[in-house]
Parts: sequence; structure tokens; C-alpha cells
Amino acid sequence: MKHWATGNYPVWTTPGEPFPLIQSPARLLGKANDNFIKGATEMCCIHNVLIRSLNSIYLQARNIAPTKISATTPENKANVETRDDFVDYAREWSMLLHLHHHGEETHMFPEIDKAFNGKDIMERNVQQHRLFDEAVNQFDSIS
Repeated sequence: MKHWATGNYPVWTTPGEPFPLIQSPARLLGKANDNFIKGATEMCCIHNVLIRSLNSIYLQARNIAPTKISATTPENKANVETRDDFVDYAREWSMLLHLHHHGEETHMFPEIDKAFNGKDIMERNVQQHRLFDEAVNQFDSIS
């Protein structure tokens, strides 16, 4: 078992910080049986998974020792393993985000546009993805 799984590390648990969660359309509108509300609620849930994961990366980063150690020794093994596991977790979040955006843009958005006679109503969302992707791609290049 990893040392951090049994160690006494502080856990920061503020779920909506620094990025707030999205309110559920089903809860807000009270129309849980409407197919459009169901779809919007499912999208809300996956976005909240991504937001919660990003928040956990941000909040837990303070527990990671700032190390630039390439060789593991008995003295630094715990810090190196914790750092490497944390970076792997952050990379997995990035991969999930890229996969999610790709899925929306190649499957979901075209279907929505078709339903609105090809009016490209989802283009704004694609542009938002590009803005967000710029920062995530910077992370990808250094991690």
C-alpha cells in the first residue's frame, strides 16, 4: 500500500472551490422526466466530475513536496512517489477532459446543430473548449 494512503496527510474538502459546481437543471427546474432536462442534467454531472477533479488537484497540490529529484533514495522515496502519483492523477484528469471535449465536438454538438437545421449553435462551445484547451495543453507539455 502506498505511504500516502495510510499516512497522516491533511485533506482539503471544499467541494466548490476554487471553481464552483454547476447546479443541476433537474433540481433547478423540477422537470426530471423531460428528455431535454435529463440530457442537460447528465451533461451537468460530467462537468461537475471534471470540476471536482480539477478542484482536488488544485487543493491537494499544497501537500506535494516541491521536488526536482530524479533519483530515488531511501530518504526521498515517499516524496518522489507522492509527487509522481499526483502528477499521474493530474495527467489522467487532462486526458479525461480532452476525451470529453473530443466526444462533445465529434458526436454531440453536430447532432444538436442538425436538430437546429445546421445553424452552428454549438460553435460558441467549441470556442470555449479551445480557450480552455490552451491552458491544459500547456500543462500537458510540462507534466
